[in-house]
Amino acid sequence: MTIYEDLLQNGITIDCHESDLYFPSTDKSKEILNRHPEVKHYTMFQDSIDTKLWIEIPFGYIPFWEK
Repeated sequence: MTIYEDLLQNGITIDCHESDLYFPSTDKSKEILNRHPEVKHYTMFQDSIDTKLWIEIPFGYIPFWEK
């Protein structure tokens, strides 16, 4: 199971831009991230509108690759 699928299965809100996967940084989403050692690169950013922290995984949005 990919991290994308794991996030979806656990009801985590996801967003994307092109192939980059975004999701809110919560205790649950960080737990899921920790279950996926294949994810070696990710960054955290603060949403400019609501100031909440999000996690970005480059190339992690699977539907982009299924086109």
